[in-house]
Amino acid sequence: MNEEQNEIHQNNVGQIISNWGLIKRTIRVIDVINPLIEAGVIDPGRWITLKKNSQLVEEEKVEEILHILIREKQNPKDICVFYDALKTAFPHTASYLKIQKVTNDGK
Repeated sequence: MNEEQNEIHQNNVGQIISNWGLIKRTIRVIDVINPLIEAGVIDPGRWITLKKNSQLVEEEKVEEILHILIREKQNPKDICVFYDALKTAFPHTASYLKIQKVTNDGK
């Protein structure tokens, strides 16, 4: 990751953290999970385990996904995949985020 990509990534992580409560309250993981799995952001096995954990309420499942996005993976495009899924399934929530797209050249 070059310096520009790192800066964009850190800003995007900040957007997720700043809107953590809003995201938790307003989305359902089931509505955004497929693009995340298809892009390799979330491992299908991890999703199945999370989905089967009946002790977790929806907000806790959302927290798990957010934690994966900001801590476990450092690919700056992962948050963009999530944001695109959010724009489709939850446009109102997505409108609060100022996520910057990242390309191979950092733009």
